[in-house]
Amino acid sequence: MSELKYRRPPIVDAIPLDSHSVIEASAGTGKTFTIEHLVLRLLLEERAALDEILVVTFTEKATGDLRRRIRTRIDKVVSGRGAENKADGVEVPISDEQRKRLESALFSFERAPIHTIHSFCQRTLSELAFLTGAPFQVEIVDAQEAFHDAFRTELREGLARDPRLAAMIARWLANDTPDGLEQTLFEAHRHRYLETGAPDRNPAAIDALIANFDARRLREEYNAAAIRADSRASALAAIEAIENAIGANPGDPAGVRAALGSASFQKLVNPTKTKNGKKFPDELSAGTRAFVAAADLAQAAIPLAVTVADAMLPAVKRRLEIQKRASRTMDYDDMLAWLARALEGPRGAAMIEELRRRYRYALIDEFQDTDDLQWSIFRRVFVDRSNSNFLCVIGDPKQAIYSFRGADVFTYRAAREVLCRDGTAPAPLLRNYRSTQAMIERLEVILDQKAPEAVLTPNIPFNPDVICGKPELQALDARGRPLPPVTLLEYLPETPGGDSARVARGRIGRQIAAILHKLLFDDDGRITIADPDDRGNPRRTVAPRDVYI
Repeated sequence: MSELKYRRPPIVDAIPLDSHSVIEASAGTGKTFTIEHLVLRLLLEERAALDEILVVTFTEKATGDLRRRIRTRIDKVVSGRGAENKADGVEVPISDEQRKRLESALFSFERAPIHTIHSFCQRTLSELAFLTGAPFQVEIVDAQEAFHDAFRTELREGLARDPRLAAMIARWLANDTPDGLEQTLFEAHRHRYLETGAPDRNPAAIDALIANFDARRLREEYNAAAIRADSRASALAAIEAIENAIGANPGDPAGVRAALGSASFQKLVNPTKTKNGKKFPDELSAGTRAFVAAADLAQAAIPLAVTVADAMLPAVKRRLEIQKRASRTMDYDDMLAWLARALEGPRGAAMIEELRRRYRYALIDEFQDTDDLQWSIFRRVFVDRSNSNFLCVIGDPKQAIYSFRGADVFTYRAAREVLCRDGTAPAPLLRNYRSTQAMIERLEVILDQKAPEAVLTPNIPFNPDVICGKPELQALDARGRPLPPVTLLEYLPETPGGDSARVARGRIGRQIAAILHKLLFDDDGRITIADPDDRGNPRRTVAPRDVYI
């Protein structure tokens, strides 16, 4: 039999197999491609069986894609097509014994533990039920449907009967629907909002805002501060709104908070600075600096969506837990919490020992989407006091700022520190195969951490050394000219004090709709992607599936 070879990308050899590791990527730099080759290396060099390599990602679609691509990669190598790509990498010879291991992995591929985080938890709870204490006869229900039933019941029997909450519901319904209220509370519940401590911090922020408010002093100091005229006008309008709210609700912080629901503190806290006047806020009085700090916290507390979550979600959550116990049901997020509790419980050590016996290696994809609870599970199983099980996480740290996806930048930073504490540096993926060189250069300017008001703080890893993996890739306008890679739009509020979040979302949404209509349906606005490397479709028009909002 002729000698088998395959071509392995250099980054895979830079990842240690005898310690925990972090792979840091950007969009388009080949995370899935790297995972394929990492699994292959574990099979070949570490003599790992396929069912000893746990691969976890965060959506069903991504799981199916990973499963398909890993299987295809193994099949290519076994069939002698693993060295076809001559572009990059090192050619690795494969012995007969290694080939047999790959064939065995291919024939038993249906046993490969490639899961979403939720399916991993479900499988663990089910197969280790005696250790986890999970009930055998539990029905898995859709989280949103279960929440819908609990919300509607609590709305009828509890929330609407409380005069204070009824008034809050009326404020909501003046501009939105009951379904919108339910969805807002569900999203807060899904992201474990109550566990963040925000419902306690928010009233305290309003108290501090009131305690540090002195209208006369603030007007004097904002008028003397080195800030732009439009920022000053917005800040003074916000001061007037706070003054009116306190005056209309003496001794009633909750009333002040409600009255400020549509106010904007953006320019009050972060005005555009100039060089003429007192430096903001450093050269202002201690009282004004304390007020600015309080306003910074209070601006997160005053939106109506936050107020209703603080006031109503605890009752809805209690109702939901009662209904689930009565019906012996559980949703996927409940399974996460159950598994985390079980690992900390009296049988946790036995569970960890069994999971470590099963899985020698764990690869966690899209790690930037991991929250604190999920990280606690992986840490307990694969990291804490372990010398023979290794965890490799792959993610884009820049995306860890997206809290709407459940991501938690503080969790990412903490996990990175733990996994690299033996001195192993994160391995960066530095070739972007999805963006033009011009786009990469402009984004590096936007994300420059040395800029005066940087988007990314120094605590968020950002590697500016990414280069274009397809130098000839271009985005062209309708006349065939290269498009500017980035267009910035400035939002101009309709009101002097700034628009509410609801108004701003509506205006931004309409603007986006107009841009999309031009891009997709107007011949003069169409965009063509020129990709000489794509032999099947070297020039294609941007379609709806190509747009991400």
